[in-house]
Amino acid sequence: MELHCEKNEISYILESGLHEWKRDSSHTVFLEEEGLKIPRIWAPTLRKVGSPLTIILAAGLHLEETSGSHLLLSPSLFRETRGKGFNLLIYPVINQSGLKYPREADEKLLRYSRGYNLNTGWGLSCPKAPEVAIVEKDLKTFVSSARKKPILFISLHEDSEYPPRGYIFTNGLSAEKIRALSQRIEQKIAKSMLAKASELPYKGTGSVQKGYIIAEDQDPGSMENWINDSFGIPAILIEAPYGASLQDRISFHQNLINAAIKIISS
Repeated sequence: MELHCEKNEISYILESGLHEWKRDSSHTVFLEEEGLKIPRIWAPTLRKVGSPLTIILAAGLHLEETSGSHLLLSPSLFRETRGKGFNLLIYPVINQSGLKYPREADEKLLRYSRGYNLNTGWGLSCPKAPEVAIVEKDLKTFVSSARKKPILFISLHEDSEYPPRGYIFTNGLSAEKIRALSQRIEQKIAKSMLAKASELPYKGTGSVQKGYIIAEDQDPGSMENWINDSFGIPAILIEAPYGASLQDRISFHQNLINAAIKIISS
């Protein structure tokens, strides 16, 4: 059931979601700068392994796109992944300005902070949303100090301009990995939920494959491009079908995350 709230629906579940992560053997902190408190979760593997692999997950850049944050504030849905030997570094809701407004509000209130879109300016020397600068700094510190570089970054979105179906962008994945990922996706996602090349309103520089995978899209200043270009970490941006139910959007994200982790780590 969709929620209709005076504030953004994520603001009502943030505290309880972070509490559940704490109860599930995870560490939660707030990145506090410029009057903002951006939550970050470190969820270590639940299985003792010699050298666990780390996945970075992010959501809540644009807060009309709420399903990603709902998923990332649901620790029970990640116990299987952690039980397979993976650490998770999670930014469940980056945009703090948008938490004040419901999902139906004007996009300028939900996608921008202090005048700047939350998925622009990453890695660039230019004015940017304060949340971008704060998370940038945190990620640089994390990656530079990590014993082993994270193997994958995934950012969770929804395309409100193309609501019927979902698709993904990839950066830094080989052709072999993309083929394997597409096979896995088609096993897990209903065909009716996946975009078709003839309908996808895409005019960028990437290569459209299978209709629902856009490979090597160059979007300087986006979070996924910055992470792949700066750290060499394969990056995937998931666009869930905006017009679907909340549960279907959450499941779309979860199935794609699981498929990506399996392919990248194999």
